[in-house]
Formats: sequence, structure tokens, C-alpha cells
Amino acid sequence: MSNPLNTQIDGDHYKDLPIQPMEFSYYNGLDALQHTAIKYIVRFREKGGLQDLKKAKHVLDMLIELEYPSPNGNPVRVSGVPYEVENKFNDLKFDPEEGFINNEHS
Repeated sequence: MSNPLNTQIDGDHYKDLPIQPMEFSYYNGLDALQHTAIKYIVRFREKGGLQDLKKAKHVLDMLIELEYPSPNGNPVRVSGVPYEVENKFNDLKFDPEEGFINNEHS
């Protein structure tokens, strides 16, 4: 079996790079938004041009909104998870037969 890191499906815009964006992101523990921004920035000259830079900017805008949602720019996070998301899932439990169940009425 060939190494999947040496294979690219649909295009060759990553093949000449010393390290693919996916590999870089994996070894540096980046989240999906960080990875996606890097991916678009790395490939813009070989693939999507200005459109890829606009996509990267959009992803960075999403990252800023998720990391710094309060009006004063201070991050609203607990353990890497926004308060709203953490609180939303506090009342859930998982039942293998039922799936996720809201505990607040149990």
C-alpha cells in the first residue's frame, strides 16, 4: 500500500510542498479552522488565487468570532470550549439505544 501522504486526489497543488498542510496541522495540533486557513493560504498561487485568499479570510473571521465573541474582545472560553457550547451540552447524556438525551427533565 502506498503512503497516503504522498498521494493527492484531484490536483497537484500540494505535491511539491516539503510538508502538506494536513501533515503540518496534525503534528502541530491545529483545530479545523486553523488548518483550513493554512490550507487556503498555502495553495492560493497554485489553485484558487484570490478566491482562496477570500476563503482564508472568511475562515479567519469565523475563528476570531469563535475565539473572541464578547464586545470587549476578551475570549469567553472554559477549557477551550465556549461557555454557550459547554452549557448546552452539560444536560445531555448518551444512551446507546436512545442516543443523546437531555437530562434536565429526568
